[in-house]
Amino acid sequence: MSGFLAGQQRPASVTTWADPVIAPSLCMAAESLCVFGGFLVVSIAVVRDDMVHNVAVSGAGGLIDPTGAPAPLPAFLDVSFPVRLAERLLASAERWGALHFLDQARGIYRNEWTVDHDYRDAEWDVHSALAVPVRDSSGSLRGLIRLDGPVDGRVPDEDAQTRLNEYAAQAARVLLTALEREDYADKLRLAETARQALARASGTDSPRETLGAVADGLVGGLGLLGLRATLFDGDVPKVFASSGTVVDSEHPRLQAIRVRVARYAWEHHTVAITTATEQIDFPLVAGDDEFLRALFAELDASSILVTPLGSGTEVLGALTLYRRADMPDWSPAERAIAQEIGRDLGRVLGISRALELEREAAERLRELDAYKSQLIATVAHELKNPIAAIRVNLEDEMLRSPEAAANPALVAIDRGAARATALIDELLQLAAASDPSNFPLDEIDLVELVREAVAQVPSSERVRLEAPSDGLVLTGNRPGLQTVVTNLVTNALKYSDEDGVVSVAVHARADDVELTVTDHGLGIAPEEQELIFQEFFRSSNPQARRRPGTGLGLAIADRVVQRHHGRISVESELGEGSTFHVALPRTAG
Repeated sequence: MSGFLAGQQRPASVTTWADPVIAPSLCMAAESLCVFGGFLVVSIAVVRDDMVHNVAVSGAGGLIDPTGAPAPLPAFLDVSFPVRLAERLLASAERWGALHFLDQARGIYRNEWTVDHDYRDAEWDVHSALAVPVRDSSGSLRGLIRLDGPVDGRVPDEDAQTRLNEYAAQAARVLLTALEREDYADKLRLAETARQALARASGTDSPRETLGAVADGLVGGLGLLGLRATLFDGDVPKVFASSGTVVDSEHPRLQAIRVRVARYAWEHHTVAITTATEQIDFPLVAGDDEFLRALFAELDASSILVTPLGSGTEVLGALTLYRRADMPDWSPAERAIAQEIGRDLGRVLGISRALELEREAAERLRELDAYKSQLIATVAHELKNPIAAIRVNLEDEMLRSPEAAANPALVAIDRGAARATALIDELLQLAAASDPSNFPLDEIDLVELVREAVAQVPSSERVRLEAPSDGLVLTGNRPGLQTVVTNLVTNALKYSDEDGVVSVAVHARADDVELTVTDHGLGIAPEEQELIFQEFFRSSNPQARRRPGTGLGLAIADRVVQRHHGRISVESELGEGSTFHVALPRTAG
């Protein structure tokens, strides 16, 4: 015994602790209690899944198992027992500070595993033990240090108890440090899993791509059997597998359970867990128990965790995580990270769903716009021939008969037919400007095009053109750009005084070419400047409404400029005039 205490015989130590840095510290703590505390066997246990598991043991000899057979020291690492049993034994033990004396003589404890040592003539009962509970700041039992078989065979006196309390406190600090390190490492691992999964999701464009990007990373990072993601979109939820593919068929009862549980968990700010025997925040109705037991057996799963996917106050779906049968229960850190993933993924899904809805709306608008353009072109073409026939016959009649030429009714018909012809021509221009299949591009000298367009405008003598002498070449649609120039210059002349001058300028800039058309006429009210490019918009200004027009000229110009990926805008002051700016890239595509 004296040689052992002097350190001449070093006790053997073994541990199942996974962390290679902490494991030697636990072994050293157990060895120190053996050597300086004077005990033959010291074991250190931790709480895992409501069970107390031995993770380190040290001693100078062997053990006797519950059957009475000799066992090597490492066999003690397979021993585990429920936390509730440990708490019951600790509550009934004699307290010596942090030490708890589990006294076989008092009939409150019988040590089934004993040291391989003869205590027949000693004060110590081989079935007794000393235990030191290790608790965290909240008072929860996190571990247990057990001392078996004093070397001197005596029950420790007060001096020995004081010394043992000091040694035990040091060992408890080592164990708590190991547990804290393990918790921190676990949280760090889970946080990295979540970060990587969500990073992959951030660049996706649709809920399906988002779930596909996240799912596989979570399956590997959390050690899952599989994963299902559900979107509560419409009457029938969409279910996605780990690969991000839609699950075509799934039992309606499972869908109903998932939806109900996710909404409950979102409302109560938690995650819901169920096993074959226990439900944690997992609200079930009649028949769910049998269904889930069959599901566990079919999947060979140990537990299911459901975390809601939400954004703001809305539950968007659920993330269902299936844990393999050989995996432990969900740790507090895993539950917390699953809940955090649900919130973060819910926000990402909310954004991707909004983007998808926006794209769908934009596509519907494009389809509607194309249909509208097609309808306008069809109606305009159908009207053009009868209006042309009316005008031809009317002109023929008025040429043959002087009385007809003076007939007010026929004159009014001729004037209306002319307006209808102008409207039809503009409708056809609007449809052409919106038709992507009829927009050929060529190299164009914009200066030359502007000169030609201005020359064809009535009252062109009132137009002053400023442009470079060597021209400006760009890629564009010639008929469309001619229409833009014609409409802008015509409008400027129409809304100016009869002798008013209109200025047209063409300038080259660093990245594009700018066309400006300036008049000093009626001007446009500020509240109407955002509306003038809409189809059929007419100003509420009485002076402007007295001038003839269809409200299509600027809308056509805006469409053509957009097709060139350019910009059109206006600066105007009521009663002072307006300047229209058109910026065109050198290459339309």
